[in-house]
Amino acid sequence: FVGVTPSVCTMSGDTVTYVATGTCTVILNEAGDSTHAAAQLVQDITVSAALPAQTLTYTGPTSGVALSSAPLTATDGASGAPVNYGTSTPSVCNVSYTASGATVNYLTGGTCTIVANEAGNASYAPAQAIASITVSKVAQTITYTGPTSGVAASTATLSATGGASGEPIAYTSSTSAVCTVSGSTVTYVGAGN
Repeated sequence: FVGVTPSVCTMSGDTVTYVATGTCTVILNEAGDSTHAAAQLVQDITVSAALPAQTLTYTGPTSGVALSSAPLTATDGASGAPVNYGTSTPSVCNVSYTASGATVNYLTGGTCTIVANEAGNASYAPAQAIASITVSKVAQTITYTGPTSGVAASTATLSATGGASGEPIAYTSSTSAVCTVSGSTVTYVGAGN
């Protein structure tokens, strides 16, 4: 390969680099052998100016809670094309569309990465914005329904209802001089709180 218009393009091996607008002329040569004649091809490549960038600014949420959702918003660029949203973290969140727009759905706690894209047009290059949303886990409430008093040297059964995770409730004692716990049974060993 030989480039004959170095003001428009340069050649390095089989790679052409465009340095200015205009016509880049490349000459391709192939040597002959005892059976085949040498061959040459002259190829003109039109080099256009790069499209100006447009700015896409993410303006949606920066935090959320698992099992909830929020609308996605962005200030679009100059092309006027619609903004399309997706996620690169589908285990944490997903994106759905309705007539009113895009929504991010938080599935679990973690970092949800939203990728917003806007197509270019004849006047502007495509644009992309990437945003991270911190997704908190859903808070759970434990309701204690067991005894609130006891007598030393006796036992009682502890009971409580848990949150939505479905995980079993684990009982422990932070005052082992007053009571000990094994499974859901409390043994009162001394007076106190």
